[in-house]
Amino acid sequence: MQPIARISSTDHAVNHIRDSILSGAYRRGDKLPAEMELCELLHVGRSTVREALRVLQAMGLVEIRHGKGAFVTDRENAVTPEMWFQKYNYKVADIMQVRLPIEQMAVRLATINMQEKELSHLQEIQDSFRRAVEENNVNQMTLADEYFHGAIIEGTHNPLLISFNANLTEAMREYRLHSFSVPGNPEHAVGPHEDILSALRLHNPELAAAYMVTHIQSSLSDMQRIL
Repeated sequence: MQPIARISSTDHAVNHIRDSILSGAYRRGDKLPAEMELCELLHVGRSTVREALRVLQAMGLVEIRHGKGAFVTDRENAVTPEMWFQKYNYKVADIMQVRLPIEQMAVRLATINMQEKELSHLQEIQDSFRRAVEENNVNQMTLADEYFHGAIIEGTHNPLLISFNANLTEAMREYRLHSFSVPGNPEHAVGPHEDILSALRLHNPELAAAYMVTHIQSSLSDMQRIL
């Protein structure tokens, strides 16, 4: 599936379920319909439903209980981005400590191994991210940013690195969602993404790594500003 279509379908599923929860169709403690039922209701695939539920869990609207399903959480105790960062600052710091060397290594490898069709794919994702920022669509920003960095990892063609990144992506999803909820933060990612893309097209590993470091350090600065 193309990145724009994938982001659009996941965002559609997120919005539909979120609106149902906020309207009271699903109340606190209610179990959401099973995955296959949601697939039929939303006319999307199972992977899209699962991704939407993970986003909703990151938003604090849904709790996924393994083996039991997804349940509506207590919205009265919703956590603001500021509260989340204050509570999990150590967790975010740990993630960033791992993310920085991993993504530096990945972008260096990607400058060597990424093919033209993969760079075009990355550009499509970046275009989608920019539109989401312009439209202030936090769900799409979160997904597009996740896909942008994921596509770079995929571009390394290193199976072990790709597998490791799957765990890092899960840990980063809630961070991305809360960070992009703060005005000004999304705009700080648009330029660095473009810089990284340009370095990848030039096949310049050192320049790409330098841009990635700047990007991640900017993200850390945004977190510190929130705290």
